Amino acid sequence: MRIIDMHELTVENAIDKFIQVYNENIGKSIKIIHGYGSSGKGGKIKKKLRQFLDENLKYLEYTIGEKIDGNRGYTIVNAKKRVPLKIDYIKIEILEFCNAAKTKEKIAGKFRKYEPEKILKALRQLEKSGELKVINKGKHKCYLKNYY
Repeated sequence: MRIIDMHELTVENAIDKFIQVYNENIGKSIKIIHGYGSSGKGGKIKKKLRQFLDENLKYLEYTIGEKIDGNRGYTIVNAKKRVPLKIDYIKIEILEFCNAAKTKEKIAGKFRKYEPEKILKALRQLEKSGELKVINKGKHKCYLKNYY
């Protein structure tokens, strides 16, 4: 069983690391040690990770440590199918947001929960693939979902 220790990571880095390790271990079980938070009610990583797992049940199965041995500080995940990369989730959200033309600044502000370089990378990929088209509104460069 592969073990990932999430202590000392930010929430964003923990989810990224999980996705990477998960996609490298399809067909295997992964033990994620995320801790249970200093309050004892659940730390940020634990909450966000389990939320992510709940949102991706079509790709995986998981069991919380509380149900195994009462330990709230870990989760066991059975990797069934590859989960989309974080950049894929960002791209989906950007496409939904750009039903009306938006500037890069508006997009960056809306998705500030993500790292700026990931937002820019997603924009470049969407533009290159033709899913977003660039239009000019006055003196502003804007992005708009391309409906083909």
